[in-house]
Amino acid sequence: MTSAQSTLLTVGGSPTVFLPLPTPWPSGENCGANIYRYIATLDTYLAWDPVYGQHLATSATTCLLPQVTTWWLQPGSNLVYTALGPTFACPQAYSTVTTSQVESSMEEVYCCP
Repeated sequence: MTSAQSTLLTVGGSPTVFLPLPTPWPSGENCGANIYRYIATLDTYLAWDPVYGQHLATSATTCLLPQVTTWWLQPGSNLVYTALGPTFACPQAYSTVTTSQVESSMEEVYCCP
């Protein structure tokens, strides 16, 4: 069952609020132009990265849903961690290319066009 409400779970001993992202969302106009090469590993390209919108192109912040930016830009000092889930769907016109099981109750989803 997909929930539209946030869910509080304990993951790795830490309280975690999961923000639902159950259905694909449309990609905004010109959001595909917000792709950059990651300096630490020059063979890595990133897109739809909240940090890019925060530091390099503020117009890019509208390319992501509030759930995504809340999760990514949370302060490290938070007593409760925020994550996406427990369900997740890639943006429209994107496919899930791989998933990674972090814990029994947490999975990372990677999306590409």
